[in-house]
Amino acid sequence: DDLHRLHCPSNYADEDIVIETFYHKEGSEHSCVYHGGERFFLDSNNSWKIFPERWYDDGVIQTIEVVSDDPVLKKEFLMQLEYGKAIWDDTRQQQTNRAEGSEDDRTGKLRHPVKGDVSTYIFKEEHNVHCFFDVASGEWVKLPVCLELQSEQIQSLISEVRQQIPSWTDTRDILAALRASNYDVTDCVKNMHLAGYNSFASASTAPGSHVLFEKDQKISSLESQLQYHQHRYDKDKELLNTAHSEKTRFLAQIEELQKRVAELEVSARSSQLQVNSLSHVQRGQQDTRPKSSVPKQSVRSLSHHARLISESHHLLKLEVKQTFSELATLIKTAVETSKKLPSSGSLVPKSELEEVRALYRKEFLHRKLLYNKLQELNGNIRVFARCRFDPRTRCILNFPNDEDITLNDVRGNKQTFTFDRVYSPETSQEQVFEETRAIITSCVDGYNVCIIAYGQTGAGKTHTMMGPSDDVGVNIRAIQELLRLTNERESIDYQLSVSMVEIYNEVIHDLLTSQCNVVTAQNVGHSVTMSGLSSHTVMTEQDISHIMKTGMTNRTVASTKMNSESSRSHLLVILKVEGHDKVSNARTMGTLTLVDLAGSERLAKTEVSGQQLVEAVAINRSLSALGQVFAALGKSAMHIPFRNSKLTQVLQPSLSGDAKAVLFLAVSPAASNLAETISTMTFGSNVKQVELGVPKRNVIKPKK
Repeated sequence: DDLHRLHCPSNYADEDIVIETFYHKEGSEHSCVYHGGERFFLDSNNSWKIFPERWYDDGVIQTIEVVSDDPVLKKEFLMQLEYGKAIWDDTRQQQTNRAEGSEDDRTGKLRHPVKGDVSTYIFKEEHNVHCFFDVASGEWVKLPVCLELQSEQIQSLISEVRQQIPSWTDTRDILAALRASNYDVTDCVKNMHLAGYNSFASASTAPGSHVLFEKDQKISSLESQLQYHQHRYDKDKELLNTAHSEKTRFLAQIEELQKRVAELEVSARSSQLQVNSLSHVQRGQQDTRPKSSVPKQSVRSLSHHARLISESHHLLKLEVKQTFSELATLIKTAVETSKKLPSSGSLVPKSELEEVRALYRKEFLHRKLLYNKLQELNGNIRVFARCRFDPRTRCILNFPNDEDITLNDVRGNKQTFTFDRVYSPETSQEQVFEETRAIITSCVDGYNVCIIAYGQTGAGKTHTMMGPSDDVGVNIRAIQELLRLTNERESIDYQLSVSMVEIYNEVIHDLLTSQCNVVTAQNVGHSVTMSGLSSHTVMTEQDISHIMKTGMTNRTVASTKMNSESSRSHLLVILKVEGHDKVSNARTMGTLTLVDLAGSERLAKTEVSGQQLVEAVAINRSLSALGQVFAALGKSAMHIPFRNSKLTQVLQPSLSGDAKAVLFLAVSPAASNLAETISTMTFGSNVKQVELGVPKRNVIKPKK
C-alpha cells in the first residue's frame, strides 16, 4: 500500500482511469492502467494483471492520458480491470494454498446451468461396488451398466428415486448418481436437489433459501465430524503401521527359528545314525557289508542334497499346518454366520444370500483340499509298526526313536527299519489311534480311506484293530471319531452305514446276516459293487457295539500251534459316509475300510493239516496278491493286479486314485519269530515307497 501511494498519480480522482507506460531497466515496455488505488499491466496474452511490487525499483512509470469523459470507453476498461483483478485474486489464492501445502489436483470449476460458476472437489470415499461371481474363473467381476440395470435390486432403487423425483426419467443417469452416492437412495436424492436438478430440468427456480441454509448447516456439521474421524483414522493408521512393522519383524524371527529347528532335527537324525554306527564298531563287530564303489565326493554331494530336501520338507509341513489353522478359523466364522441366515431369510436379499453361499462353497472346498494336501505331505500311504507286549519272552527289538526299529539277527548284526511311526510294547491303544485320527477326517471330506493290519499269526493284529471291550482298538475308535466329526458339522447332514464281511477261502461272506450269506463282488471301473451285501445305519455308539459283536461272533477262527484263536479269514469293516451340505447343496461320499488280515503263516511252523492247511494256503495266496499290488503301485505300473484275489479286488477303491491308507505292521518281540518279523518289516518298507495318484474328491454335483 505504501508503494502504491508513493507512485500514485497526483491531481486525479479515484474514479479516473490513468493510462501509463512502464519502462523496465532491461529495455522492455508495458502498458499500465491506474484506477481506484491499484495499478495493472497488460501481459503478453493481452490480459490485465496486478502490477508487481518489485518492478517499482526496476523501472520508470510515465503517464500518457486520463480516461474520464467517455463513459463507454471507461466502462469497457473497468470490466477488463475487474476480470484481471479476479484472475489475479484466484492466482494469489492458489499460490497461498500451495505455500500452505493445501494444493490439490482434485479441485475444479464448472458452469452450472442455474447457479453460474461453482467450485467442485473430488472427495475420497469408500464405495460399494456391484459385482457378479464368475464361476469359471472363480473371481468377482464388476458389473457393467447394461447388466446392472437388469438387476432386480438396482431396479428397485431406481424406482424409489423416480418416486421422489418424477421428472428424472433417464435410468442410466439415475444409476450413475446411485453409484456416486454409494447406492444410498436418500443421499442420491439429496445430492440432486442440492445440485439444482429440478431447476434446470423443469426450468423452475432453485429450492428456497431456508432449505439451502439448513442443508449448509448439516454439511458443515458433517464436515466437522469428518475432520474428527479423519484425525482418529490417521492416529489409528499410525498405530497399525507400527504394529505391522513389529509383526513383520517377529515373522522374520519365527521363520529363522523354524529353519534352525529343521536343521537341528536333520542334524539330530544324522547324529543318531552315526552314534549307532560307532556303537556297532566299538563292540568289535566286523562290518560284512560290501564296500561301495561310489566316489566320496558324490556321496558327500548326495548327502548335502538329501539334507536340504529334508529341511525343505519339514518347513513345508510347518507352513501348511499354520495356513490350515488360519483357514479353519475363517471357515468356523463363515459357518457361524451361515447359521444365522435362515432366521433373517426374509430380510436378506436373494442375490446377497447366493453370494454368501458361493463364498461358503469356495472356502469350505479350499479348507478340505488344504487339509488333505497336508495328509499327502505326510504320505497317502503311511506305515506304522507296533510290537506286541508279551511278558513271557525277552524283547529282541530296540526303539531308538519314534520312527526307527532295530533288531539283532542270529549272527549279531543289527538291522534298522524306518517307518512313519513305531510303537513299543508299552504303547496304549489310545496312543496308537492318535496318529490315525487325522486321516479319518479325509473320509468325512469325501475320500476313500483304508486301515490295514498286517503281520504273522499271533503278532497282535486283532488286538490292534478290535481290542478287548474295556480297551477297544482302531475299529471302534475310528467309528466313534466319525460320529464325532459328523455331529460337529451341523451345516451338513451325514448318513453312516456299516457292513461287515470276511473273505474265507476266496469266498466273501456277509457277517451281519444270520446265515453268513455269500456276497458276489463285481468291478465297475475303479469301484467295486457287492451284490447281496447288507448294511446297517449307525447313529450311536450302542449301534457300533451291537454290530461289532454280531460280526465277531460269526467270524471263522481256529486253533493252531502259533495261536489258540487264529483268525482263518480276512475281516473287513466297511463304512460309507454320505454328506449333504445344506448351504451349498453339494454332496460327498467317502468310504472307510478297516481290514484285519488273517495272519501270514509258515506251514512248517504252524503244523496245520486238513481243512486248516487249505485255509492257510488260501491266506498266504491272498497276502501274496496284496504284496504284488503294492509292488505294482510302487513301480507305477500300467496294470495293477487287483483281480488276483478277492481281498485285493474288494480293496481296489481304497488303494487307487485319491485313496489314503494306513498299514499297521504287527510284529512279535520273541527271538523265535525273528524271521517272520524281518519279513513283515521288509514288506512294510516296500509299501512305504508307494505313492498313490493325483487327489480327486468324490463329489456329486448338486441338483439344479
